[in-house]
Amino acid sequence: AVDYCHLRNVKLYVTVNTLYNNAEIDEIFDYLKYLYHIGVDALIIQDMGLFSLIKNHFPDIEIHMSTQASVRNIEGVKYFAKQNIDRVVLAREMNIREIEEICHNCSIDIEVFVHGALCMKENLLILKFNRQECLKVFIRDFNIMSLKILQRKFIVGMIIEK
Repeated sequence: AVDYCHLRNVKLYVTVNTLYNNAEIDEIFDYLKYLYHIGVDALIIQDMGLFSLIKNHFPDIEIHMSTQASVRNIEGVKYFAKQNIDRVVLAREMNIREIEEICHNCSIDIEVFVHGALCMKENLLILKFNRQECLKVFIRDFNIMSLKILQRKFIVGMIIEK
């Protein structure tokens, strides 16, 4: 998949943003080595222990802080910029004014979800989904969120204009 993407000038980012416990560190480290050696372009994470592990062993791989880290303000973005995070994916619950303020007041790359969050009622639901424990909630919330298509198109237009 990496070669396929790179032949077409497409970057491949891999999400590794579950929170890991001590018993899982060896397994996740092996997975990180694999991803590094096949040449993925960036890792999307939320676990600061994992961040430390990546920076210590794979310092040249790009790191994006996941939306699941719930970064919602300029101070959070600045903190991650000081830690040499390459991009911050802002919390999904933010409105366009909050996003605009952050984008105008920081130098780090910012990414946003414009489709809403399928599990946004509680961040705990998102964490459980990473461990395949919230499928019913995910499906139910998806049906509710799918009613907001017109609102999403409006927000996308506003972001593109900025």
